[in-house]
Amino acid sequence: HIFRGQPKRHLLTTGWSVFVSAKRLVAGDSVIFIRNEKNQLFLGIRRATRPQTIVPSSVLSSDSMHIGLLAAAAHASATNSCFTVFFHPRASPSEFVIQLSKYIKAVFHTRISVGMRFRMLFETEESSVRRYMGTITGISDLDSVRWPNS
Repeated sequence: HIFRGQPKRHLLTTGWSVFVSAKRLVAGDSVIFIRNEKNQLFLGIRRATRPQTIVPSSVLSSDSMHIGLLAAAAHASATNSCFTVFFHPRASPSEFVIQLSKYIKAVFHTRISVGMRFRMLFETEESSVRRYMGTITGISDLDSVRWPNS
């Protein structure tokens, strides 16, 4: 262990590469050091969010967000049919459902329409920023009784 650099930081030296290889750490993983009240040192690993290698066809990921699938979800919503929303909070701890007033405030100066493409930035728990893109397939208040201002 040494303490140097600009800005000054703790750097691990001896055995670090062996540890990284043994634990299969990758860029974005966090190693957490905690000392308890008895002065014992504990170590934890928090894995970075890794992209799924095999995604079931029913899951809408940012890479497979096709307009046909979104249109099907919009149609199911419009006809009061069931559809499933897959939400991965580790990928985006941001609010999943927001108030209509907050939405209107965010797009007050922007005219939105069906077919318009959009880009959203989300900061992950590891403080990295992810970019999501999509296409607006419908604009409506789905259920003003059960979900007012949603």
